[in-house]
Amino acid sequence: MPKVRSFLLQGIDAQVVEIEVDLDDTQLQREVVVGLPDAAVRESLERVRSAMANTGYPMPPGRTLINLAPADVRKEGPMYDLPIAVGVLSVMGVIHQPARSPSRRAAGTPRQSRQLVGAGAGGGASAGSRGGFVPGAGFGSGFGAEGESGPATPPP
Repeated sequence: MPKVRSFLLQGIDAQVVEIEVDLDDTQLQREVVVGLPDAAVRESLERVRSAMANTGYPMPPGRTLINLAPADVRKEGPMYDLPIAVGVLSVMGVIHQPARSPSRRAAGTPRQSRQLVGAGAGGGASAGSRGGFVPGAGFGSGFGAEGESGPATPPP
């Protein structure tokens, strides 16, 4: 199951959010977001569906489950559009995430730290999101992980 890392803001602090996408093509067409999403996060599916269609990638058939972990913290705003889209494209096999290999890292060397954040814009473009600078401002071990899909993009 593909995992894409993003973050949520709690005041001026950021917390890691993992977006996991599961596809079951034996069920009826349906997309579900779980993990305490607000209305804007649930609407992400429509923006992602539109952006993917406008760039030549229709949503996969069947049930698509999008889990935003941790499940006990409310996720707010459109900042999960890009990580959800990357997760869906990963589960479709369009984007390939690097294999997890902790042995490539020398002892004591910090992990590469990348998170995705971005709101969808018309035609498949990505718009900036509030707070994109926060995780890039010196977070330590909580934000690094192997197998992430891309760098965070600060707002313009």
